[in-house]
Amino acid sequence: MAMGDAIVRKKLASLDDLRRMCHWGYRRRGVASARRALPLIDPRAESPGESLARYILVTGRVPRPVCNADIVWQGGWLARVDMLWEVERVIVEYDGIVHLTEEQRRRDAARRNLLQQAGYYLIVFTARDLRHPEAMINLVQSALRERGSR
Repeated sequence: MAMGDAIVRKKLASLDDLRRMCHWGYRRRGVASARRALPLIDPRAESPGESLARYILVTGRVPRPVCNADIVWQGGWLARVDMLWEVERVIVEYDGIVHLTEEQRRRDAARRNLLQQAGYYLIVFTARDLRHPEAMINLVQSALRERGSR
């Protein structure tokens, strides 16, 4: 799925092209996995970690989020977030290696404080979290339930 996200985002092939390749490659190695990934591909995803986190959540029966959504607050652009459930106002961010520098950590913290001030519930995952998919799924499902009943 992460590879499909990148291929479609970079316009190396369209989703229809990928569908045709899967049909053409019938019974070839890996095609069954590619076919299962096709409905999950989202060209708005911008990193493999983000794609993997979304895959874990969606295959864990979490509703599909909007990827890389722009958040507008009080008439102005506030931030672009990795995954958003609009109605519940829940955001999931995936922090890869680029978020490890002190400067980036400061920018992330300031941005996240503004998102919380705007009424969003924020969940941040890292590579370590990908090794615990059930915990990720439970955390997001819980947040969506809690925020959906407000």
